[in-house]
Amino acid sequence: MTLTDRQQLAYDAMASTTNTLLFGGSRSGKTFVAINFIVEVCLLAPKTRALVCRRYATDARASLWAITIPEVLRLMGLESGTDYSLNNTNASVRFANGSTIICTGLDDKERVDKILGQEYLIIYLNESYDIPWATVNTLKTRLSQVVMTPHGRAGARLIADLNPGSTSHWTHRLWIEGIHPETREPLPKPERYKYLQLNPHDNAANLPADYIDQQLGSLVGGARQRFLLGEYDKGVGVLIA
Repeated sequence: MTLTDRQQLAYDAMASTTNTLLFGGSRSGKTFVAINFIVEVCLLAPKTRALVCRRYATDARASLWAITIPEVLRLMGLESGTDYSLNNTNASVRFANGSTIICTGLDDKERVDKILGQEYLIIYLNESYDIPWATVNTLKTRLSQVVMTPHGRAGARLIADLNPGSTSHWTHRLWIEGIHPETREPLPKPERYKYLQLNPHDNAANLPADYIDQQLGSLVGGARQRFLLGEYDKGVGVLIA
Protein backbone atom coordinates (compact mmCIF):
# COMPACT_ATOMS: atom_id res chain seq x y z
CA MET A 1 0.00 0.00 0.00
CA THR A 2 1.44 3.37 -1.04
CA LEU A 3 0.94 6.52 1.02
CA THR A 4 1.08 10.01 -0.44
CA ASP A 5 4.01 12.18 0.58
CA ARG A 6 1.87 14.05 3.09
CA GLN A 7 0.41 10.84 4.50
CA GLN A 8 3.94 9.52 5.00
CA LEU A 9 4.77 12.61 7.06
CA ALA A 10 1.64 11.97 9.10
CA TYR A 11 2.63 8.33 9.58
CA ASP A 12 6.10 9.36 10.74
CA ALA A 13 4.58 11.84 13.20
CA MET A 14 2.36 9.17 14.74
CA ALA A 15 5.31 6.79 14.95
CA SER A 16 7.58 9.30 16.67
CA THR A 17 5.45 11.05 19.27
CA THR A 18 2.84 10.37 21.93
CA ASN A 19 0.13 12.81 20.78
CA THR A 20 -0.60 13.57 17.13
CA LEU A 21 -3.19 15.86 15.56
CA LEU A 22 -4.02 15.60 11.85
CA PHE A 23 -6.16 18.48 10.68
CA GLY A 24 -7.20 19.76 7.28
CA GLY A 25 -9.76 19.66 4.52
CA SER A 26 -12.21 17.04 3.32
CA ARG A 27 -10.96 13.79 1.75
CA SER A 28 -7.33 14.60 2.49
CA GLY A 29 -6.39 11.09 3.65
CA LYS A 30 -6.25 11.77 7.40
CA THR A 31 -8.45 8.86 8.46
CA PHE A 32 -6.88 6.46 5.99
CA VAL A 33 -3.32 6.98 7.23
CA ALA A 34 -4.38 6.86 10.88
CA ILE A 35 -6.08 3.47 10.41
CA ASN A 36 -3.08 2.26 8.40
CA PHE A 37 -0.76 3.20 11.26
CA ILE A 38 -2.99 1.52 13.86
CA VAL A 39 -3.21 -1.73 11.88
CA GLU A 40 0.56 -1.86 11.46
CA VAL A 41 1.12 -1.35 15.19
CA CYS A 42 -1.38 -4.11 15.91
CA LEU A 43 0.53 -6.46 13.60
CA LEU A 44 3.93 -5.58 15.05
CA ALA A 45 2.99 -5.51 18.73
CA PRO A 46 1.03 -8.62 19.81
CA LYS A 47 -1.99 -8.17 22.09
CA THR A 48 -2.27 -4.46 21.34
CA ARG A 49 -5.68 -2.96 22.08
CA ALA A 50 -6.61 0.03 19.95
CA LEU A 51 -9.74 2.13 20.35
CA VAL A 52 -11.08 3.85 17.23
CA CYS A 53 -14.01 6.12 17.95
CA ARG A 54 -16.29 8.94 16.91
CA ARG A 55 -18.81 10.78 19.01
CA TYR A 56 -21.78 8.83 17.64
CA ALA A 57 -21.80 5.06 17.20
CA THR A 58 -23.90 5.26 14.02
CA ASP A 59 -21.25 7.48 12.40
CA ALA A 60 -18.41 5.22 13.57
CA ARG A 61 -20.08 2.19 12.01
CA ALA A 62 -21.09 3.94 8.79
CA SER A 63 -17.64 5.36 8.04
CA LEU A 64 -14.82 3.72 10.00
CA TRP A 65 -16.26 0.22 10.35
CA ALA A 66 -18.02 -0.08 7.00
CA ILE A 67 -15.54 1.75 4.77
CA THR A 68 -12.09 2.73 6.03
CA ILE A 69 -11.08 -0.26 8.15
CA PRO A 70 -12.04 -2.88 5.51
CA GLU A 71 -10.33 -0.87 2.77
CA VAL A 72 -7.07 -0.58 4.70
CA LEU A 73 -7.08 -4.30 5.56
CA ARG A 74 -7.67 -5.13 1.90
CA LEU A 75 -4.96 -2.84 0.56
CA MET A 76 -2.48 -4.23 3.08
CA GLY A 77 -3.08 -7.68 1.60
CA LEU A 78 -4.47 -9.16 4.82
CA GLU A 79 -6.87 -12.10 4.57
CA SER A 80 -10.02 -12.48 6.65
CA GLY A 81 -10.04 -15.76 8.54
CA THR A 82 -6.27 -16.07 8.35
CA ASP A 83 -4.72 -12.77 9.37
CA TYR A 84 -7.72 -11.38 11.19
CA SER A 85 -11.37 -11.96 12.04
CA LEU A 86 -14.24 -9.48 12.19
CA ASN A 87 -16.92 -9.31 14.87
CA ASN A 88 -19.73 -7.26 13.40
CA THR A 89 -21.77 -7.36 16.59
CA ASN A 90 -19.31 -5.27 18.59
CA ALA A 91 -17.47 -3.81 15.57
CA SER A 92 -14.04 -5.20 16.38
CA VAL A 93 -11.10 -6.66 14.47
CA ARG A 94 -9.04 -9.39 16.11
CA PHE A 95 -5.67 -10.24 14.59
CA ALA A 96 -3.94 -13.62 14.65
CA ASN A 97 -1.41 -12.34 17.22
CA GLY A 98 -4.12 -11.34 19.69
CA SER A 99 -4.21 -7.62 18.89
CA THR A 100 -7.63 -5.99 18.69
CA ILE A 101 -9.15 -2.85 17.16
CA ILE A 102 -12.44 -1.76 18.71
CA CYS A 103 -14.58 0.67 16.70
CA THR A 104 -17.23 2.50 18.70
CA GLY A 105 -19.12 5.68 19.52
CA LEU A 106 -19.04 7.78 22.66
CA ASP A 107 -22.73 8.67 22.80
CA ASP A 108 -23.96 6.07 25.25
CA LYS A 109 -23.05 5.87 28.96
CA GLU A 110 -23.10 2.08 29.03
CA ARG A 111 -20.80 1.95 26.00
CA VAL A 112 -18.39 4.49 27.51
CA ASP A 113 -18.35 2.64 30.83
CA LYS A 114 -17.39 -0.52 28.96
CA ILE A 115 -14.60 1.35 27.17
CA LEU A 116 -13.30 2.68 30.47
CA GLY A 117 -13.10 -0.86 31.79
CA GLN A 118 -10.22 -1.60 29.38
CA GLU A 119 -6.68 -0.35 28.89
CA TYR A 120 -5.43 0.68 25.44
CA LEU A 121 -2.16 1.27 23.69
CA ILE A 122 -3.76 3.53 21.06
CA ILE A 123 -6.81 5.76 21.17
CA TYR A 124 -7.86 7.39 17.90
CA LEU A 125 -10.44 10.19 17.95
CA ASN A 126 -11.88 10.48 14.47
CA GLU A 127 -13.68 13.74 13.61
CA SER A 128 -12.65 15.01 17.02
CA TYR A 129 -14.28 18.42 16.50
CA ASP A 130 -17.48 16.76 17.76
CA ILE A 131 -15.91 15.15 20.84
CA PRO A 132 -15.96 17.21 24.07
CA TRP A 133 -12.74 17.79 25.96
CA ALA A 134 -14.21 16.27 29.14
CA THR A 135 -14.68 12.98 27.28
CA VAL A 136 -11.15 13.12 25.86
CA ASN A 137 -9.69 13.86 29.28
CA THR A 138 -11.38 10.76 30.67
CA LEU A 139 -10.38 8.54 27.74
CA LYS A 140 -6.73 9.54 28.13
CA THR A 141 -6.65 7.80 31.52
CA ARG A 142 -7.09 4.48 29.68
CA LEU A 143 -3.91 4.88 27.64
CA SER A 144 -2.16 2.58 30.06
CA GLN A 145 -1.74 -0.78 28.35
CA VAL A 146 1.73 -2.31 28.64
CA VAL A 147 2.75 -4.02 25.39
CA MET A 148 6.21 -5.50 24.92
CA THR A 149 7.87 -5.90 21.54
CA PRO A 150 11.29 -7.30 20.53
CA HIS A 151 12.52 -3.69 20.71
CA GLY A 152 11.13 -2.96 24.16
CA ARG A 153 7.94 -1.46 25.52
CA ALA A 154 5.62 0.04 22.91
CA GLY A 155 4.71 3.68 23.41
CA ALA A 156 1.11 4.74 24.00
CA ARG A 157 -0.47 6.94 21.32
CA LEU A 158 -3.30 9.47 21.27
CA ILE A 159 -4.31 10.38 17.71
CA ALA A 160 -6.95 12.94 16.76
CA ASP A 161 -8.12 14.26 13.41
CA LEU A 162 -10.68 16.82 12.28
CA ASN A 163 -11.80 19.37 9.76
CA PRO A 164 -10.90 22.41 11.87
CA GLY A 165 -13.29 25.10 13.02
CA SER A 166 -12.97 27.59 15.86
CA THR A 167 -9.59 28.30 17.41
CA SER A 168 -11.30 27.96 20.80
CA HIS A 169 -11.59 24.20 20.23
CA TRP A 170 -9.55 22.02 22.57
CA THR A 171 -7.45 20.62 19.70
CA HIS A 172 -6.22 24.09 18.81
CA ARG A 173 -5.39 24.94 22.39
CA LEU A 174 -3.64 21.65 23.08
CA TRP A 175 -1.61 21.21 19.89
CA ILE A 176 -1.39 24.60 18.18
CA GLU A 177 -1.15 26.87 21.21
CA GLY A 178 0.58 24.31 23.41
CA ILE A 179 -1.61 24.97 26.45
CA HIS A 180 -3.92 22.87 28.61
CA PRO A 181 -7.50 23.35 27.34
CA GLU A 182 -8.85 24.00 30.86
CA THR A 183 -6.10 25.66 32.89
CA ARG A 184 -4.51 27.50 29.93
CA GLU A 185 -1.13 26.65 31.45
CA PRO A 186 1.73 25.77 29.06
CA LEU A 187 2.15 22.05 28.45
CA PRO A 188 5.01 20.64 30.55
CA LYS A 189 6.39 18.57 27.64
CA PRO A 190 5.27 20.24 24.40
CA GLU A 191 7.68 18.09 22.37
CA ARG A 192 5.24 15.21 22.88
CA TYR A 193 2.65 16.97 20.73
CA LYS A 194 2.96 17.15 16.95
CA TYR A 195 0.47 18.32 14.39
CA LEU A 196 0.25 18.23 10.62
CA GLN A 197 -2.10 19.79 8.10
CA LEU A 198 -3.33 17.59 5.23
CA ASN A 199 -5.53 19.05 2.52
CA PRO A 200 -7.41 17.61 -0.48
CA HIS A 201 -4.70 18.65 -2.95
CA ASP A 202 -2.25 16.48 -0.97
CA ASN A 203 -4.46 13.49 -1.75
CA ALA A 204 -5.51 14.40 -5.30
CA ALA A 205 -4.16 11.15 -6.75
CA ASN A 206 -6.74 9.19 -4.75
CA LEU A 207 -9.76 11.41 -5.47
CA PRO A 208 -12.18 11.63 -8.43
CA ALA A 209 -10.77 13.95 -11.08
CA ASP A 210 -13.32 16.71 -10.50
CA TYR A 211 -13.84 16.36 -6.74
CA ILE A 212 -11.65 19.27 -5.62
CA ASP A 213 -12.74 21.71 -8.34
CA GLN A 214 -16.42 20.78 -8.53
CA GLN A 215 -17.33 19.68 -5.00
CA LEU A 216 -14.98 21.78 -2.88
CA GLY A 217 -14.10 24.63 -5.21
CA SER A 218 -17.64 26.02 -5.09
CA LEU A 219 -17.66 26.33 -1.31
CA VAL A 220 -17.56 29.82 0.21
CA GLY A 221 -16.95 31.38 3.60
CA GLY A 222 -16.48 29.14 6.61
CA ALA A 223 -17.22 25.97 4.67
CA ARG A 224 -14.44 26.76 2.18
CA GLN A 225 -12.01 27.54 4.97
CA ARG A 226 -12.81 24.32 6.79
CA PHE A 227 -13.30 21.74 4.04
CA LEU A 228 -11.08 23.01 1.21
CA LEU A 229 -8.36 25.07 2.89
CA GLY A 230 -8.42 23.00 6.07
CA GLU A 231 -7.70 25.91 8.38
CA TYR A 232 -8.85 26.96 11.82
CA ASP A 233 -10.70 30.27 11.95
CA LYS A 234 -7.59 32.44 11.86
CA GLY A 235 -5.41 30.02 9.90
CA VAL A 236 -2.27 28.44 11.32
CA GLY A 237 1.10 27.31 10.13
CA VAL A 238 2.39 23.76 10.07
CA LEU A 239 4.64 22.40 12.78
CA ILE A 240 6.14 19.53 10.83
CA ALA A 241 6.92 20.03 7.18
